[in-house]
Amino acid sequence: MGNTTRSETGLAALEFVIVVSVLVLLTGVLVPSIDRAVLESQRKDAAAAMSGLAEGIRQYHRDTGAWPSAGTPETVKASFEVAEAFTCLRENIHGLSGWSGPYVGPTVAALRDPWGQPFVIYTFAADYLHSGGGICIVSGGPDGSVLTHRAAILVGTATQDDLVAVVTPGL
Repeated sequence: MGNTTRSETGLAALEFVIVVSVLVLLTGVLVPSIDRAVLESQRKDAAAAMSGLAEGIRQYHRDTGAWPSAGTPETVKASFEVAEAFTCLRENIHGLSGWSGPYVGPTVAALRDPWGQPFVIYTFAADYLHSGGGICIVSGGPDGSVLTHRAAILVGTATQDDLVAVVTPGL
């Protein structure tokens, strides 16, 4: 029973090398596929969160007659701010009648993309590129950097790994 020949030992070692080689090959094929699937899932999660945030912004406008802003609600100026700065979506800080929020989740996580970066809300004044203005939400994607030009953001076109959601195409 304890007698193993040299050829049997060599065969076991060869089998081990073959199994390890197959595992390495499978890992090389599967890991990129899994990474792509995870990234696609994160992009879908970001798009869903942006859609929810967009609906909160639109509901705020329906309820109050004003568009939310990180500053005062009197005028909509061309700007961009992280979504977390829009406290008016969580609290009636401007004392507006009709406010029935909160319009976003109670935690900051609702205002961040799956990569942990805050969504950025772009507000375009009515005279911006003669467009009538608009509000858009942007995620910088996995790298966290917003690389899309403002004119492209306004029409909902993203570049690189950015994601763009148009809240309202005019003000």
